[in-house]
Amino acid sequence: MLNGIQKFSYKNKGTNKVTLTAIDCNGNSSTGTAIVNVLDTESPKITCPLDISVTTKPGQFTVMSSIVPLGSPTCITDNFNVKYPVTKNSVTIYPFGVTNIYWTILDSSLNSSSCTQKITILATTCGTPVKVNNGDSTNTSTKIKWKPATCATEYQVSYREELTQGVWGGWSAWTNANDPTLLYLFTGFKAKKYYNYQIRAKCAKTFSASVLGNIQTKAGASLNDIQNRNSDDSDNSIVLPTRIQIIPNPARDNTTLLIQGFENHSKEVTMLDCNGKLIFKVNVFAIENQLELNLKTLFVMTGIYLIRVADNNKRKTEQLVIGK
Repeated sequence: MLNGIQKFSYKNKGTNKVTLTAIDCNGNSSTGTAIVNVLDTESPKITCPLDISVTTKPGQFTVMSSIVPLGSPTCITDNFNVKYPVTKNSVTIYPFGVTNIYWTILDSSLNSSSCTQKITILATTCGTPVKVNNGDSTNTSTKIKWKPATCATEYQVSYREELTQGVWGGWSAWTNANDPTLLYLFTGFKAKKYYNYQIRAKCAKTFSASVLGNIQTKAGASLNDIQNRNSDDSDNSIVLPTRIQIIPNPARDNTTLLIQGFENHSKEVTMLDCNGKLIFKVNVFAIENQLELNLKTLFVMTGIYLIRVADNNKRKTEQLVIGK
């Protein structure tokens, strides 16, 4: 008879030869051998390096892997205390945004574990243009000058026209302004008119905040009436329903009019109070479909007003509420 049960533990994977001895209560013994096959089904463990962020140099759109300090995984353990190599996916150039680095460990039994390290590439912070000023205005043009913005690789400008006092047209599209002398000439303006302009810097793929300025052109005869902006009688195959969207409404200091369905002809925009008193009336081009109202400049009180848009064929009226 066996006088007990003996337990064994094995540190070696694979086939292990075991000698077993049985002893009875009289001291008689007998031995034998057994083959124990040890299987490894437990995955090793790995902990990734911390996520990191790297900022590009001015004017660059990517970052080379040689300057990205990935670090190394920690807490790499295995149940048989064997050190196995760690691999990762290879990245030569990191683009903007997040790139995942996958660290993987594989033991000799093909059990694997992996973890993910996130590498975030950020654009260089872009400073705004400084000491922006304008001058040398004529009846149709003006120049603006500025000092360099930190890390800037190029500049863009935009403008809008005051159609009548307190009523502004929409901003023009951004235009590149990359004269090496840091100067830009606005042309095609109307005589004796107010304009807003804005300028921003670009660093790689990001833009700085905009710097705003004001312009008043000189009086004088002008043959230029902002050419190519009036698309009256254009062939517009898509006919949109007439609509005036007022944002915000109710409003207090400023509000924006978004006009739809009047794209084929120039139109008249008017604002009336509840007694029919005219606040303003302005004619705008066919493609001018966004206006900003400066309610303080218009000297309007709290109350209900009517915004009306009309051309030769259509008319639309919406209510604007001005609150305190």
